[in-house]
Amino acid sequence: MWSRGQRTSEFVDESVALRMARKGVLTGDDPVELRVILDEAALRRVVGGPDIMREQYAETERLAALDHVTVQIVPLRRDTFREAANFVLLDSDHNLEPVVMEE
Repeated sequence: MWSRGQRTSEFVDESVALRMARKGVLTGDDPVELRVILDEAALRRVVGGPDIMREQYAETERLAALDHVTVQIVPLRRDTFREAANFVLLDSDHNLEPVVMEE
C-alpha cells in the first residue's frame, strides 16, 4: 500500500531523478559492472499496461546488450528457492566486504 507521501509530485520527481542517476552509473564514462538475475514472473507481470511494458522490455534489452551488464532469467518451469525478502548484493573493487541490503 502506498502512503500519501509516495503519491506527491515531489516524491515522484525525486524517485525519477534517483532512477536516472542510477542509470547514469551504468551508462556513464566509467560504468559499473552489473549482474542481474530475474525471475521470469517479474517480466510477465504487467505494470502500467502494454505500452509501458514494451518500453520496459526494450530498455532491459538495450542495457543487457552492454558489455558490462549481464541479465539472467530464471524460467518459471524451474524449481527455485524464494528468499523471504528481496535482496541486493553490492560488491566493490575497493577491497570491501560484500554488503547485502534487504528491501
